[in-house]
Amino acid sequence: MTKLGFDLRIIGVGTAEGGRKFAGLLNPPLPVDLLYVDPQRELYQALGLYHGYSRTFFNKATPLAIQKRGLDSVKEAAKNYTLIPPPNGMDDGIQQGGLLVVGPLGEIAYAWRDEGTADHAPIEAVIAAVRSAAATATGR
Repeated sequence: MTKLGFDLRIIGVGTAEGGRKFAGLLNPPLPVDLLYVDPQRELYQALGLYHGYSRTFFNKATPLAIQKRGLDSVKEAAKNYTLIPPPNGMDDGIQQGGLLVVGPLGEIAYAWRDEGTADHAPIEAVIAAVRSAAATATGR
């Protein structure tokens, strides 16, 4: 992505301390300067990202995403799971995420809202959006 002129930024629910802990748990560790935290979930709300028990636990997208990824990959991801308590308790724990590709002029080139747990943007679509936005910016 950086070769195409894009920077990665990750926004998470939590505190600066929790963000540092999270970044250090990844393999390889995430550089802390790429991570921003939103303790009140204001950006999540502004972007219309889904929130709630029904979205987290009772949405058909959750079992479909787990099935698509395979139970073994979910088990592997959960194997080293470490709970980092969110600042506002379980209310933050039921926040779904998303992914945006923001073009060089600030335009949204791609938007994805996780419908449920484990329902993430298809990487092929993300890469295509980055390439398309880069081509538009450079006139190619």
